Amino acid sequence: MFDILKLPSKYYFNEDTIKSGNYIDDGSLLVYYKLMQGWFSGKDTTLSFLWGGPVEWSSKDLVSYLLKLSREYSLKIENIEVIWGAIEDEYEKTLIDTDKNILPEYEAEFLIYFQKQDEYNKQVEAGKIDKKDIHTWFEKVQKYNPKHFEGSYKWALDQLKDNSGSEFAKLFNRLKIGQATADDIEMVLIYASRTLPYVVNMEDSEQVEAQHSKELMSYVLSYLSFSIVTTEDDRQKIKDDISEYLDLFIEDKLNHGREKVRIQDTSITYPSNILNFNAHKEIFSDYLKDMLSKYGNNFRIINKFEDEFPYDDNGLAPDEMKERYRTKDFLFVHCVLAFKKLGLIRMQGISTNWDALDVKPLAYESQIEVLPSFLGNQVSDKLNFDTDKSRLYVKGNEIKIKKFGDEYHTLRIIFEDPDELSKEWFFSEIREKIDESIIDDKKYYNAIYQIGLKLKANGIDNFFIRTKQSVKIDSKYLS
Repeated sequence: MFDILKLPSKYYFNEDTIKSGNYIDDGSLLVYYKLMQGWFSGKDTTLSFLWGGPVEWSSKDLVSYLLKLSREYSLKIENIEVIWGAIEDEYEKTLIDTDKNILPEYEAEFLIYFQKQDEYNKQVEAGKIDKKDIHTWFEKVQKYNPKHFEGSYKWALDQLKDNSGSEFAKLFNRLKIGQATADDIEMVLIYASRTLPYVVNMEDSEQVEAQHSKELMSYVLSYLSFSIVTTEDDRQKIKDDISEYLDLFIEDKLNHGREKVRIQDTSITYPSNILNFNAHKEIFSDYLKDMLSKYGNNFRIINKFEDEFPYDDNGLAPDEMKERYRTKDFLFVHCVLAFKKLGLIRMQGISTNWDALDVKPLAYESQIEVLPSFLGNQVSDKLNFDTDKSRLYVKGNEIKIKKFGDEYHTLRIIFEDPDELSKEWFFSEIREKIDESIIDDKKYYNAIYQIGLKLKANGIDNFFIRTKQSVKIDSKYLS
């Protein structure tokens, strides 16, 4: 017989991967991109977890997906922290009555606290405490400030005191003292995912334990952060994987995998119909042209192509969440990153519009600069490779390139990032970015040679500085 109270051995998580050849959630792609940026690296990532998650996802969704990506790329997790002060605020017991009088049972504790405050103030006034030590002394006094807790947090503290050998108590203690591991994060997810009876019998110790452990660990996930250690090579690998995925998106070669995932504890099926890239491009271009006419070429865009997501504890009801995804045919994050890849915009960042001081519905937004290549009548004035038209523009000259051939893919890689146009590219690196299965680099050397001949025929000499192993654009064409 199934034991509903038994702690499960696993938890559900979103298994989206950009390596599957299938469409993935906008939120999944955003997390890949943030990981590539190093958003979740560094010693203190608290703000990254509060601000860096996808619009529809819960803290549980984000934490479990980051664990999944850390395994996918063999990345180390460290600096695991919980904002315990925020959790304690949720469970702190009120020690005064409605008239702001101290409850009788806590008067003795407050008397000691007030005495410590007086002693501290007298020493400060007498100059007996050095200014640099004032903060330390103040913290010592605050330790006497009476605090009592109730609910699941009090239950966990009692476990530490009365049942310290239990697996939950040991997990709770490691989290409290800052010694948790990636395996502990998985246990937090398991506790937060456990099943409860429809009505919990508070006289049944097993049911009480299940409820309190689930509730507290759900709160822990809301205030949990950690660092994912990424090297330059790690970030480049993720960047390459994103680039290959976006190529498939742009070329309409992604499959409709119809994967089921869990988001906000709701089983979601991805939409059957997603707009092809030309439709994405047309819709998004109209939006950018409208913004250009009002604000110039540098402005903040927001995802106006679907309803904002309510920012509150309840989110959407399961049926509403399923309907939101069923009708999601425009992928905003995909589109913005694709426009960046095509050299149509420069993007300073992409995230949600979350603001701790202004609670409002959530949507994706990005600060962008529209580049000359976006407008056809301006494109020939500056150096650019238009991957959509398969045209290379140099000093007012338009050079036709065969689409999806070796010359096309070589230029696509070189022009992929406008900030790296001055870079020296090794043919082996170009080969790896285009197709790791290809052994011979010579075809990309030949491609550069053929492009050089086309440029020379248009009066453009020595555009490339070429060796047998590498190529770069002559700096005189970059100014």
